[in-house]
Amino acid sequence: MSVLREYGIKKCFYGHIHGGNAAKRAFIGNYDGIDLRLVSCDHLRFIPLAII
Repeated sequence: MSVLREYGIKKCFYGHIHGGNAAKRAFIGNYDGIDLRLVSCDHLRFIPLAII
């Protein structure tokens, strides 16, 4: 998080968290002004997320 804040990142899309239990524990939402979104394909049920 410190690196994201240092570079002024406002949105972070991350993956490589697979499986129901791991995805349930992943943080999704706004943390300290940074919008965090889990985009692992199985978490999204293989439906691409539109990133605007």
